Amino acid sequence: MKRSFFHLLRNFAILILGFALTVNFVSCGDDEGDDKPADKGGDKIKAVDLGLSIKWGDRNIGANAPEVYGDFYAWGETETRDDYSVWNYKFNASEYYESMTKYCCSYEFGDVLDNKTSLDPEDDVAQVKLGKGWRMPTFAEIEELYNECTWEDVTLNGVACIKLTGPNGNSIHLPKTGYIDAHSNKAYYEEAGERGFYWCSDLEPERNIVYCIYVSHDFGYCPMGRAYGLHVRPVKE
Repeated sequence: MKRSFFHLLRNFAILILGFALTVNFVSCGDDEGDDKPADKGGDKIKAVDLGLSIKWGDRNIGANAPEVYGDFYAWGETETRDDYSVWNYKFNASEYYESMTKYCCSYEFGDVLDNKTSLDPEDDVAQVKLGKGWRMPTFAEIEELYNECTWEDVTLNGVACIKLTGPNGNSIHLPKTGYIDAHSNKAYYEEAGERGFYWCSDLEPERNIVYCIYVSHDFGYCPMGRAYGLHVRPVKE
């Protein structure tokens, strides 16, 4: 009788343990909605519908709130660095001059041409970090943001931002994050709180630069050297 009782007790304990593990496994499964855990601390980037062709993330990669700066990345790199000088750039082969090993469209900038002008998925930090349809915006999508949205110079929780409002009335905030200069011997931050820059996924091949979202006391886009450290605001289809 004792053996039967303990046998039943053991089976009941195994059943309860199995049920708990199953619930835990289900709760940790893939999120099928618009939210996806970001790179830091399990925070979530929400996809905001501005009434445009794609949805824009409500915060930067590596940020835990819309006004937080997040992480700096060189164009085409998927990890942060301590030194963002051009000589340490992932796709530069020389210690003395710019010699691109990928995304090279002219012998002026490298020895091997691949004529790639858009980032491959493995070099798109938004795709690598966030997955599930997230990516960096194209230049055409930056132009759409500029042409279709209204902007306002605001402060959000003490941080200087540009507030962009889409045709449908929904809004996102782009903080003025500064940038990291790629042409100094040591990387240094400039103009945080005054200006900010955000990568797109497209290279301008004739000049080997990338046109970026630009925020200051106004809003637009401008060229930037691809080894600089900038922020990334992801988009989602």
